[in-house]
Amino acid sequence: METLFQEQYALINWYPEKQLMCLYLIQQPDFKQFRLAFHHLSENFRQHPVQYLLIDFRHPAEITIEERAWLVTQWFASFKEIAPPYLYLGLVTSKSLFEQMNNAFVVQSLQAQSPFAIKLLNSVDEGLKWIAESKNL
Repeated sequence: METLFQEQYALINWYPEKQLMCLYLIQQPDFKQFRLAFHHLSENFRQHPVQYLLIDFRHPAEITIEERAWLVTQWFASFKEIAPPYLYLGLVTSKSLFEQMNNAFVVQSLQAQSPFAIKLLNSVDEGLKWIAESKNL
């Protein structure tokens, strides 16, 4: 495991043996920090042969409407241009019903725009299990 980016609000780890990159939002970032974390994710993604990507959204208390809109319309629109079609993207979110409903909408928006697999997950462990199962398909 190699740490590619670390700030008090976000962490990006790379697991070369699994071709796995993980972005952990550690605490509530402001909008600038939120965008910066995803900018670093894209930059690091370009430099590594990633097949699996997990983004852990569980620890910010809230992801604002503005952040969600930016994530779908700005970041993801450019990210899908560099992502391979065989990518598995797991979004780890809180278990609250409200968060699940909001995140399900984001996932549906992303899936409509992308050729790769996207799944809403409750934990990083669930994401790692999904990745292991995908390797056995």
